[in-house]
Amino acid sequence: METLLEIIVRREKQLRGKLTVLDQQQQAIITEQQICQTRALAVTTRLKELMGWQGTLSCHLLLDKKQQMAGLFTQAQSFLTQRQQLENQYQQLVSRRSELQKNFNALMKKKEKITMVLSDAYYQS
Repeated sequence: METLLEIIVRREKQLRGKLTVLDQQQQAIITEQQICQTRALAVTTRLKELMGWQGTLSCHLLLDKKQQMAGLFTQAQSFLTQRQQLENQYQQLVSRRSELQKNFNALMKKKEKITMVLSDAYYQS
């Protein structure tokens, strides 16, 4: 029984380590999402400025504005795709963490039962 308890303690350490790693990965993804959102907002703001512009320009300057808008639109689409990918990664991490947490809780229940059995055996002898 004591050997089983030692195995459970080792497994507990492993699960705690994995949970910690997942928490760190979740925080990293949240940070990346915030950075991505900030950059996307800046690009969108600049795109709105260009689209709201009124006036006359030479054909070369108009072409430059059009190319700037196309580039900004491409960047905005890229940020949108990146944000969706980050959200998918985050959801996968949440699922994995939930599963690990279930395993951890089950392990802790087993540890508690074994500890109770060992302490009962100790007091009965």
